[in-house]
Amino acid sequence: MKKLVFFIAPTIFQLLAISCLLFLFLIYGCNTNNTTAPQAETPQQNADIGNNASRQLLTGLWRAKMDLPGPNNDSFGASDLPFNFELAKNNNGQYVMTIINGPERIEVTDFTFKDDSVFIKFPYYNSEIKAQFNERRILGEWHNYAKGPNYYLPVYCVLNDSARFQVSVVDLDLPVNVNGKWEVQFIATDRKSKTDALAEFKQNQNHVVGTFLTPSGDYRYMEGTVTNKGLMLSCFDGAHAFLAKGKLDEAGNIMGEFWSGNHLHEEWWASPDPEGKAIMPNPETQTKSKKANTQLSFSLPNVNGQTVSLSDPKYKNKAVIVQIMGSWCPNCTDETKLLVDLYNKYNAQGLEVIALAFETQTDPAQATEQLKKYANYFKIPYEVLLAGQPNKQGTAKALPELTEIKGYPTTIYIDRNGKIAKIYTGFNGPATSKYQAEAATIAAFIEKLLHNEPV
Repeated sequence: MKKLVFFIAPTIFQLLAISCLLFLFLIYGCNTNNTTAPQAETPQQNADIGNNASRQLLTGLWRAKMDLPGPNNDSFGASDLPFNFELAKNNNGQYVMTIINGPERIEVTDFTFKDDSVFIKFPYYNSEIKAQFNERRILGEWHNYAKGPNYYLPVYCVLNDSARFQVSVVDLDLPVNVNGKWEVQFIATDRKSKTDALAEFKQNQNHVVGTFLTPSGDYRYMEGTVTNKGLMLSCFDGAHAFLAKGKLDEAGNIMGEFWSGNHLHEEWWASPDPEGKAIMPNPETQTKSKKANTQLSFSLPNVNGQTVSLSDPKYKNKAVIVQIMGSWCPNCTDETKLLVDLYNKYNAQGLEVIALAFETQTDPAQATEQLKKYANYFKIPYEVLLAGQPNKQGTAKALPELTEIKGYPTTIYIDRNGKIAKIYTGFNGPATSKYQAEAATIAAFIEKLLHNEPV
């Protein structure tokens, strides 16, 4: 007698469940349950990582998002900070990540691989991405060591997603108009302090680029989306991690929220300023000499450990620019690029530049190594000195002749007689409409110092 074998057909729900499990298994090849980034690195730097497809990152356009902590205001949506980058390989088979912020492009080439982990170090800021990956996904953390050993944001990257902000198609219809200049106030969440600022937005239908200008500098290149309710902007450059969201009210004003990494969350308010009449505090009065006709005096180590003094013969009878900066400061980087150009143009005529770096590292050896990396990357031809840490105590110790340093960069102009001619707080970089005029003003002021003209 033959045995009867019964076959029970799976239900449609069982088939769907099995299909979903197979799909998830294929898509999430890296371990997405473990959000802790790997800690150990390998000496196998950016190179062709072989034929093992599981250890390849596919080239193309990627979308990344960082998770920002703190309360989310439902009216503005989740506080995810997105940015885009293009991943390619150069002629040597090395990976090149190009971060995109509006017109800005930042190349990152320092990739280190170990098994299913990747470590991506930024070229001149003391930060890196530590992550697990498969060919289409990167899951890990962005660490900004300039803000401390435990400062990080979770980051998740996906291939072939060109959107910066993910917005419903319905919300893209009939976008509001944010084009132009705005008068802005940033308001602390405890309502105890506020900062006056300006904003400049350039809108093309749903796309917008722009920046905020504050007394200490601008927020550099921000890019985003305009909807029929408001706007969203973000910036990530390896040091800055900015997110701004806002909605227009019936009067045409903007009320919004702003995040800077995981350490700052505040509100902002903006009103139209089409004529650009709004002004900020005078940058030439924020820091002053404590006494009239003061001459600076300092002796500090350069990146090679040699002591450099402003009283050295090299600087006698020269026009000297003393830049108060930090390698952690993107606005300082923008000014540094300009100062390198000005030094190369005017050095033969008697211009000298000294950068006084106030670094966040407490270990002088680590700070010096970071400064050396920074100076080499930008091919800085003048002295970069380690001056201390970026706090009131550090700046007061290095520069006791001055009142409080209120922003980075702060630039001191010294005439050929060794007297302070001007102290300027902040810098309007190339992301602002003021950059070209400011660069021309600086060059004209240098020429006056070189020719001993009244200033």
